[in-house]
Amino acid sequence: MAAAIGIGACGDSDDTPTSGSASGSGTGSSSGAGGEGDAHDEHGAHGSGDKAAFPAADADTTVDVTMRDFAFSGIPATVMGEKVLFEVSNEGPSEHEFVVFKQGGDDAVSGIEPFAEGKTENLAVELAPGSYTVRCLIQLGDQTHAELGMQTDFTVG
Repeated sequence: MAAAIGIGACGDSDDTPTSGSASGSGTGSSSGAGGEGDAHDEHGAHGSGDKAAFPAADADTTVDVTMRDFAFSGIPATVMGEKVLFEVSNEGPSEHEFVVFKQGGDDAVSGIEPFAEGKTENLAVELAPGSYTVRCLIQLGDQTHAELGMQTDFTVG
């Protein structure tokens, strides 16, 4: 299976994940060509992991997330349990990514690099209790998808 993680804003080497990694579901790919203004080329390779933070069967909770221009749906206000499996589907119409940040911070905790419409990727990540934000950092003109509304806050309890 393919595996990849997104680690925050492009070109900022300080955005190193502190835990977790992504695991492809077998239906998706973390690489793609082109897209809005060569968004994939701007992001480049943020790094990759060979295995998830834990096996999917060990997840305390599974969150089914849908990404589309410019919103995430399916993320509850509170996620129970620290071992979280995000099953992320991109319903497009463009390439999107899924990057988890500690709320109020600029350093990515973990994430999934940009992937194409119609694909699904998984992210198994251990998150300490607290507040988090998920963002899509793909550029569209002079704004990111997050700045266009594609970001969601949640709490791990």
